Amino acid sequence: MGAWDFLAGGREMGALIRATDWARTPLGSPEQWPDILRTTLAVALETLFPTAILWGPELRLLYNDEYRELLGSRHPQALGQPAEECWPEAWDVVGPLLLGVLSGRGASLLRDWPLELKRQGLLEETYFTCSFSPIPDGTRTAGVLTMCYEVTDKVINERRLRTLTATLPPGNPPAPAEAAPSAAEGQRKEQTLQGKRVLLVDDDIDTAQTLAALFAVKGMSVALAYSGKEAIAKAAEFEPELVLLDLGLPDMDGYALAARLCATVAARPIIMALTGYGHSEARERSRRAGLDGHLVKPVDPDAAVQEMAQKLAARRTQPA
Repeated sequence: MGAWDFLAGGREMGALIRATDWARTPLGSPEQWPDILRTTLAVALETLFPTAILWGPELRLLYNDEYRELLGSRHPQALGQPAEECWPEAWDVVGPLLLGVLSGRGASLLRDWPLELKRQGLLEETYFTCSFSPIPDGTRTAGVLTMCYEVTDKVINERRLRTLTATLPPGNPPAPAEAAPSAAEGQRKEQTLQGKRVLLVDDDIDTAQTLAALFAVKGMSVALAYSGKEAIAKAAEFEPELVLLDLGLPDMDGYALAARLCATVAARPIIMALTGYGHSEARERSRRAGLDGHLVKPVDPDAAVQEMAQKLAARRTQPA
């Protein structure tokens, strides 16, 4: 085996690494690889936890079978690729952490970290817990050992539980004469939504049904869809006045669905995003896509009702 004496196993990724002509890459022939890289790679490939090595100043990727699953359609192109090219959409957050480890500032850890990743041709809402550890080569840090574990199911289930623990209000009793002006104003806004047709699109069935029940109590007529295709079909017959849609649907990008719905419904509905991302970049992307609002999960039903009423009121005041 010669140059690969240090890597006799490594499962499928070990075989792929041995079959790669590294002499034609910036990493060079394996005969030139430092002992610390050889040893760390041999251990990483046999690890049953998603593990990658990011080596050199460009942080080029070497990874095991489990990390390959996280890459999705990025594999096998990601093998030997600089991390910035592999994860461009996450680089503004990941890059400073990795470069910090490489510069000698020590290890870093991210818990339940949100990432919008395009893995199978679709942009997905995902969450990871990741560690970034220095790989020393003499007196310098030559690479970063990354161990990642996807916790998307855990985070979404916790979010679902928070939504499901919301108490359905018993109804809106008549406001007493001494009610505070803010309470009376809130009731007036809710009344503007009574009878309004709302299409709620979310592939999380529990969340969708809970929000639908809450909105129904407020007097709205609610239709549910759990996919983009179902939403388009429902919109054609239901003709919603408001649409709340999850941006991370499995069959269709939420922004593309919003455009399709505008073309489907005769009178353009008010369309608001449902998403786990509340940072300024996510809100700006919703604005650029022409969405009318941006609701962050777990959604506060009362806050959502208030914003929906405001959007309807604002539309009524617009010139024809």
